[in-house]
Amino acid sequence: MPASPRRNLASKPFPWAKFPIGLFVLGMLAVTQAALAAGSPSVSIKTNYYVVGGTNVMLIHHSMFVARPFAATNAFDALTLWTLRADYQFRPSGGSWVLHNPRINLSVTVTLPRWIPSLPVSPELIQTWNVFLTNLTTHEAGHVKIACEAAEEVQRRLEAMPKYATASDARRAAEVMVNE
Repeated sequence: MPASPRRNLASKPFPWAKFPIGLFVLGMLAVTQAALAAGSPSVSIKTNYYVVGGTNVMLIHHSMFVARPFAATNAFDALTLWTLRADYQFRPSGGSWVLHNPRINLSVTVTLPRWIPSLPVSPELIQTWNVFLTNLTTHEAGHVKIACEAAEEVQRRLEAMPKYATASDARRAAEVMVNE
């Protein structure tokens, strides 16, 4: 039986590369599903990619080291950054001030490597990359989950704020709560 010819993977789209990214998107949808209830934080998740190459593990690792956009500040292969913004108002109520309509907005940006080899590569290397990327995206999804939980905690704390004698006391207390 003749050996099957090696496919030139570099000249075709990489459907296997979409699989872990698809898992990441599904995972993020599951994480944010809980945050969609009324009175919950608004969550926005963006995924950025940096392109890496290489035809073996060592070259891929070197390419990630050189190509990652945050190389000057972090030695990680992926990065999750988030910002939380709290919008709220206070209204007078029976001689004191109460919080009205708190809104928490969480913005998350996840940066992951995207491997695009320039030459044909072995199925074993493809499998190794897929395992690595799946584990990396799972790890980053954990950071997204932590960010969502933090936003929900700030929302809960703001909604549980007591009444304050003055609007400035109420604002100071809310700022402390948001920045803890």
